[in-house]
Amino acid sequence: MDFETGWTEEYATGIEGIDRDHQFLFELVSNLIHAPEQEHFENIQSAIQVLIEYTNYHFEKEESLMQLFAYPDVDEHIQQHHVLSEQISEYAEKFNRHSQHFDYSEFCEFMIGWLIDHIIGSDMAYRPFIDDISKADAHLQSYKLIDGTP
Repeated sequence: MDFETGWTEEYATGIEGIDRDHQFLFELVSNLIHAPEQEHFENIQSAIQVLIEYTNYHFEKEESLMQLFAYPDVDEHIQQHHVLSEQISEYAEKFNRHSQHFDYSEFCEFMIGWLIDHIIGSDMAYRPFIDDISKADAHLQSYKLIDGTP
């Protein structure tokens, strides 16, 4: 796969907890890009499950933050999250049914494209409504970490 998967400052919202989550999501997808060459079925299956769980964890935090700051388009943003969660679950089901024919390139390109488009478009749209960064960071710190992840 020859597409860029790295985090850049262009994706920074300036909200530490959100940016840390986004960076970790990029890392998870990057790890999956190389998985078919290095890993066994169980390890890839586990990596996809971690991606699903962490994505949902991040969405919960982000949605809570948007609600706290009364972001007017929160419902539309939440709907985007639901659609992605369903799409990732469909990819996971495809992998579980036919791992030898699973299109890693398609899945990783989809995830990276979605992350970039969503961060630059939808996430940056709520950023101006977060008028107290220290309050936002304190709110996000109340969320329990998943298995030691950021």
